[in-house]
Amino acid sequence: MNASTKVKKLFNSIILGITFSPAIYIILGALVGFSTLFSIIMLPPYLISTTLIIYIRLYKSNIRLAHRVVESISLCFVLFFILIISDYNLQSDIERIKAIILFSSISTLFWFVFFSISNKRNRS
Repeated sequence: MNASTKVKKLFNSIILGITFSPAIYIILGALVGFSTLFSIIMLPPYLISTTLIIYIRLYKSNIRLAHRVVESISLCFVLFFILIISDYNLQSDIERIKAIILFSSISTLFWFVFFSISNKRNRS
């Protein structure tokens, strides 16, 4: 495995880690702190954005400019969703940032292990 493959694997892990960090908030019950209308309005665009990012990162080998634009817009929405959902309890801004970094790091580590295992299986 050359250096560019490792960098690509790490970059994909970071992007997917950021994308999936709101899922950790949802699992921990962050949606309870919001109204039902919030879930109805915000969850479908988040799920669509996540699906698009997964599709582009995992299944597209040649990525065109249009895919990059769609992925960038989806990632911007995910970041917006993270900022909103991280405010589900009374935390200071520093605590929110620490929680976002922690959840993104956990998710990134998961994806990095996923890519490492899948890369080993592809080589065998």
